[in-house]
Parts: sequence; C-alpha cells; structure tokens
Amino acid sequence: MAWFRKPRSLDLGTFVQPEALPEASIDDLVAESELLVGAAVRLAVKNLLILRSVRDGLDYDEQLYLAAARDELLVLAEEKRGDAERTAEARADALTRSGRAQHFHDYGERDIAILERREAYDWRLAERLVELAGDRDYAAEMVAAARDAAWHEIAESVRAKLERAAVSSDDRDYHLDRQWRLEELTRDLERQLAESPAAKDDQSGR
Repeated sequence: MAWFRKPRSLDLGTFVQPEALPEASIDDLVAESELLVGAAVRLAVKNLLILRSVRDGLDYDEQLYLAAARDELLVLAEEKRGDAERTAEARADALTRSGRAQHFHDYGERDIAILERREAYDWRLAERLVELAGDRDYAAEMVAAARDAAWHEIAESVRAKLERAAVSSDDRDYHLDRQWRLEELTRDLERQLAESPAAKDDQSGR
C-alpha cells in the first residue's frame, strides 16, 4: 500500500489592508504628464532630424527644430482641450442619469466628481503645454536632447554597418560569392543589351 505524506500547510500570515494612499493633486498629475510630453516631443524632433539629415541630406537648422518642438506642444495642447470639452459634455449628460451603468462610458450622477477632476486636469495640462510652447529655453532643451539622441542613433547605425562590412571582407566565401554575383550581373547585362531594340536594329542592318 502506497504511503502518502500529508502536505504541510503553509502559514501565509494574515492579510492586512494597506492604508489608502492620498489622492494625487491636479498639479502632481500635470507635472507627471509634463515628463511624458517631454519624451514625446524629443522623439518627434529626433525623428524629424534624422529624416532631414539622413534621407534628405539637409543641414542642421535649429530654428526649424525649435518651431517643430513648439508645434508639437501646441498640437498636444489642442488634444487635451478636446479631451476636456468631451469630458464636460459627459459630465453634463451624467447629471441626467441614474442607476446602474450599461457600459464603460455610461456615466451617471455618482461619476460627477471623477469627471470634474478629469476635466480640471485636462484644462490645466492644456494650459501648461501652451506655456511650454512659448518657453524658448524649454524648446531649446528639447531640441538639444533630440539632436544628441539623433546623432547617437545615426552613429550606432554607421558603426553597425562598418562592423558588418569588416566581417564580410574577411570572409573568404564573401569574395567567392561576390565574384559569382559580378559574373551573373555581367551575363544579365549582356543578355539585356542583346535583346534591346538598338541591338536588334544593328543586327538587322548588317
């Protein structure tokens, strides 16, 4: 008869409800969002800088990138104003509703305080983004950070390509394959030349 050992019970302790954290202030939420906005602006300017310099071969134009940073901030500010207006409409509609919600955005009287807080946050953040758009020092800081990130990304891309080229040039098979590809290319060119209208006209005129 097989003998089974009774599993030892584990003492997991007693659950203690953690103390509720104080609700973050609107100013704290705006300050946190400002960090996220800064990252988004730097990314947008960095991508623009890479496209203009690498793809289009254009020189660095600080004034253009300062304007791009300001435009990005104003676009984000306009988005937050739109969010605030939609929240205000939802709050006005919620005043006429009661009972259980039918879906996630089915707000009622119990949601008024939450909607008021969300609307206040959206308006405050929109105002802050407009302030930042008018701050030349802030825009210059964003552009400088984007420029450094762009140069680093470009340098890493060039370094990776050089490393691949160095490995390929030291590989004996690379040279053999290169010679074979050149011979294939030569044959393709000769065939295309022979089939070209000019070559056919030349042959018919002989």
